[in-house]
Amino acid sequence: MASRAVLRQARRGIHSVYGGFKNQGSGAVSSMTSWTSCRGSVNTHYREAPGLEGYSSSGKQLASAVQHDIDRLLASDWTTDYSGFWEDQVALHANTFTNLYDGGVHTLIAPLTELSNYKPEEKTAIKLKLDYLKAAHKWAERTQEIYSAIFDLRTEMQVHVWDAIEREKILAQCTEACENFAKEVPSEFRRKATKDLEWHLWNLRHWVWDAPNVKRAFPVTMA
Repeated sequence: MASRAVLRQARRGIHSVYGGFKNQGSGAVSSMTSWTSCRGSVNTHYREAPGLEGYSSSGKQLASAVQHDIDRLLASDWTTDYSGFWEDQVALHANTFTNLYDGGVHTLIAPLTELSNYKPEEKTAIKLKLDYLKAAHKWAERTQEIYSAIFDLRTEMQVHVWDAIEREKILAQCTEACENFAKEVPSEFRRKATKDLEWHLWNLRHWVWDAPNVKRAFPVTMA
């Protein structure tokens, strides 16, 4: 029950600042990539993903964009670095996929483009990439919710809670929430999610003078 109370407090603004990429000028970008090996517009381009031989031009661009965002999301911290940008980005890829392969604009432009002859394997492969990105985003968002709850409770503790027993209760709530959350996360994302949360949980532990009951209740996490 205590862990549910932690999760109920997680729906709030995100403790992060999305700054994007450092502007290094077009010369720096062009020196790292070339138009023969990257996909995208003038302002947003990236390396073409490997293994896309036989794909349509639009399919190569979408597959490369999705793979690029998978790599970026898995490389970022799912607590302090997570941003609402990712929800929009995943929705953008999903809408593009729908327009290209499941109707929408595709039904109008397909007779005029190479999309009318795309291979079914292309659609299947891109859908798998997109589903993986959606799953990663889902658990990144959930991880950030747990972090937000820990952040709020730590701030409350630092300002208003001075009783050692009450501080230990807060630590116990957050530890229980993290352990329950770890059981829900699929194995391919579990290490990423738990490692990103671990630092913040131990930062909270720093503000508890002693925690014998928490150590006894959660011997693995708080050993």
